[in-house]
Amino acid sequence: MLRQPFRNQVLSKYGKAVLADTWNGMLLVEAGDFAVGRKLLDKGEYDRQDIEWLAENLGGKAGHIVIVGTHIGSLLIPLSKISERVTGFEADLTNFELVSHNLLLNQVSNAKVNNKAVGAEAGEVTVRRNTLNTGNSSISLKPVKDLPTVDMVTLDTWLADDKDTVSLMVMDIEGHELHALKGGKDTLERTEMLYIEYSPSLLENHESTGDALLEYIGRFFSDMYILHGEVQHYSVKEGMDYLASLSGKRGLLRNLLFTKKPLHGA
Repeated sequence: MLRQPFRNQVLSKYGKAVLADTWNGMLLVEAGDFAVGRKLLDKGEYDRQDIEWLAENLGGKAGHIVIVGTHIGSLLIPLSKISERVTGFEADLTNFELVSHNLLLNQVSNAKVNNKAVGAEAGEVTVRRNTLNTGNSSISLKPVKDLPTVDMVTLDTWLADDKDTVSLMVMDIEGHELHALKGGKDTLERTEMLYIEYSPSLLENHESTGDALLEYIGRFFSDMYILHGEVQHYSVKEGMDYLASLSGKRGLLRNLLFTKKPLHGA
């Protein structure tokens, strides 16, 4: 735990971030971030195995990728290399500023990130920052005194004029996923793959459940892949039953990929 104050001391009063030269790209990260930032600075990569697996199953080339919750771009930047274009959303202003700088540092010209929250309906929401784990920053539908706010949009409204197929949608918004998906019914109809973080405890913080999330996703997708060590393949119903068997596990978190048909060779 000494690293955070030391890094903050190095940055001093006007330092904003430190630069990590990683497999994911050249990335500015907050000095005190002990999650994604620490892995990038200490290991030189973040979620490399999952990203490479996704890229392989996209055939090494994708059309439109939508990322809801870009954080600082550690996933967006490598995926931008295999896509025609990327549309991103990041509610937290500091994360948004960092991902914007990181796009420039990596000369990414086919991505547009928007400082917006995504939900079931348009409005204004409160942003709660987690300075130790900046990827865990989240939104609240209720106003909170002295905390910043951000506009919330729906996927269907924001992408209403964009009728292209979405090759891959990535969503990691700390438990608000079901709300965001409910505002994206039309978009999901034309989305080929959905990659999402599944955390029952975080979902409960946003008045939803793991079962409710999976049941809703099952309306649009037939197959589920659990990326946790060796990739496991289930139908959505079978995957729900398997994840339900893990429900007593404290801090359960899994990365899930949903598809409309089985992946070839996966």
